[in-house]
Amino acid sequence: MKLDSTVSAVVTGGASGLGAATARALAAKGVKVAIFDLQEEKGTALASELGGVFCECNVTDDASVDAAFAKSREAIGQERILVNCAGTGNAIKTASRSKEDGSIKHFPLDAFNWIIQINLVGTFRCIAKSAAGMLTLDPMEDGERGAIVNTASVAAEDGQIGQAAYSASKGGVVGMTLPIARDLGNENIRVNTILPGIFDTPLLAGAPQPVRDALGASVLNPKRLGIPDEYANLAMCMIENGYFNGEDVRLDGGIRMAMPKPESWRLDAASYPVAIELQTRFQDMDINGHLNNVAFAALFESGRVLLNRQVRPLEKRAANERTMVAAVEINYLAEGNLPDPVKIATGIGRLGTSSWTIVQAMFQNGRPIATCDTVVVCRTDGQAKPLRAEMVAELEANLVKPV
Repeated sequence: MKLDSTVSAVVTGGASGLGAATARALAAKGVKVAIFDLQEEKGTALASELGGVFCECNVTDDASVDAAFAKSREAIGQERILVNCAGTGNAIKTASRSKEDGSIKHFPLDAFNWIIQINLVGTFRCIAKSAAGMLTLDPMEDGERGAIVNTASVAAEDGQIGQAAYSASKGGVVGMTLPIARDLGNENIRVNTILPGIFDTPLLAGAPQPVRDALGASVLNPKRLGIPDEYANLAMCMIENGYFNGEDVRLDGGIRMAMPKPESWRLDAASYPVAIELQTRFQDMDINGHLNNVAFAALFESGRVLLNRQVRPLEKRAANERTMVAAVEINYLAEGNLPDPVKIATGIGRLGTSSWTIVQAMFQNGRPIATCDTVVVCRTDGQAKPLRAEMVAELEANLVKPV
């Protein structure tokens, strides 16, 4: 698409961050820009700087979006370009225990829906209304009628703890990109989506410098936060390149968001009440000479058996009482090598009404190489029943003590 003063654009979330950088890049090409945002002071100032128009807009409200498009089109004409940058996030676990009193709560559904309404439904609302307007325009000389750029996130693919709502919303934006491009293909309107990584936006501006440095260091290359102008450059490429359509593109310096590292106490053998040293065997070796996955599981099982003998000696078990492993999660931290022995440290991490969680760490030559969490359920007469007082006392005696 050829960009000049005959073209108009709408940028949602355009008062700051990625949206502001894109609005400036468009204006630098002569494009007339409307900034949709709730930040009136910032939006008005930027619109004045760019010779555009600010339109107060709440993307979750139909009437507000209609009014914003009406104001924009009256001021600068029907837009051929829409860049969706409006969005927000939160960090709440699906279900969690309070560290203070052990109480359990789940993700408030109104908070989940709020994120979906802004990031996903709000994005689609603006796409649908803008595309309907674009259909009233004649194609340009190159045959194009319009171009739409959406903003998702690497969390659409690599969501972290607490990002269920955010990842769902951004995954939805990615998921609808191609279908919308197909819907609008015959009308010569292209649709693409950018998945930004960790960018230096107002969201991170208030973070302490050590936090910002650590986030930047986690990027593969270059080891820094993304710059909003770099997002704008990709958005401009998607707009100007007429063959760019139906794509979702990561812009993240090669970062791949890994699971967070265990808390420090999990990697200290002194935190666990029970420990056993085990010799690794030739049959534990994989083709690279390292401990194989089955060996990790078997070694952790040996540690659990030792703990179980202390907590539930055979002579103390009720005849109708059985335990069942409900879940096992092993996190690998480093390679294990033969023939060096390993140390399995084991303890009780959490106690429930009819279950408990065994937490473990595996060490080799003094370094942690894996952790394991196992949920065990106690069943009496085939049903989960509250733990006996004697069992609770034994489990509590073997609770981990973080150091």
